[in-house]
Amino acid sequence: MRFVFLIFFSLSLYAGSDFIKQAYYDSYNYEKMQNYPDAIKALQVVYEKYPKAYTPNFRIAWLFFLNKNYTNSIKHYKLALSVIPGSVEAKLGLAQVFNAQEKYDDSIRVAYDILQNDLYNYYANLHLVTSLNAKKEYEQSLKIIYKMLASYPTDVKYLSFLADIYVQQNKNKLAKSIYSDILILDPVNPNAISFLNRKQ
Repeated sequence: MRFVFLIFFSLSLYAGSDFIKQAYYDSYNYEKMQNYPDAIKALQVVYEKYPKAYTPNFRIAWLFFLNKNYTNSIKHYKLALSVIPGSVEAKLGLAQVFNAQEKYDDSIRVAYDILQNDLYNYYANLHLVTSLNAKKEYEQSLKIIYKMLASYPTDVKYLSFLADIYVQQNKNKLAKSIYSDILILDPVNPNAISFLNRKQ
């Protein structure tokens, strides 16, 4: 009950306001046009009025990430988490920002925090593999990739991670096999096309 209360307490403060509906409408429209500064500006009025509410902080964090303003993105994801500490979506946002900053240890820490309660969380595992690969920790990465492919055998992202590791390990026959499978699933996959053409 406390969790439900936190959500509705943070939303009910402003849910009925026309100016807030307009702010979100404008923000989403600007985002569609990839005009992230104006998308942030449109929503800033909501944040300034309700700085401790979950939803505007979460939304602005995402927009700052898209605008490559990682410091402010982290700030607002953490503010969102201060309202709902168990929010997986906010933690995933943080992991994504840390990867973009090449702060791989921080991303790994956040990903493992999520996986403690949800071992097969798709995006937490994705961010974790991205970080481990960047650190060239391929053996640990492979364990996660095999785990995820056991549940998502045709997932192109995880298959691509697997093929990339095989390339790094000079296991070109295995890489060719995986890239051939990827090309069946995704006929325009640029990495698969590039690798298979190079090896012919």
